[in-house]
Amino acid sequence: MSRILLDTHRDDDALVVVISGEIDMATAPNLLAVASSALAQVEVKSLRLDMSQVSFLDSSGLNVLVSLHADATERGKSVIVWKLQPGPRRTIELAALHTLLTIDTAES
Repeated sequence: MSRILLDTHRDDDALVVVISGEIDMATAPNLLAVASSALAQVEVKSLRLDMSQVSFLDSSGLNVLVSLHADATERGKSVIVWKLQPGPRRTIELAALHTLLTIDTAES
């Protein structure tokens, strides 16, 4: 059974979502709900997805990332995918979403 833990905290006008576990069909709706709610907050200008603890990402997770990108763009905000592990990074690259998404390669 898939499991995901989400922890959020503010960093100036950004909301950071620290994601732990797997992003798949079972867990993607939870991530989408939390992240979409964050983007709806007026004071949040960007959403930073800390994926340093994400071990697996499937097409459901890719769909969430694309949906969040579209939602943020429509609101004049940004979504930054941060600290990708090799497996999820490869999934994003194979889907050619690295050309759409903002990926921050910084370690901290």
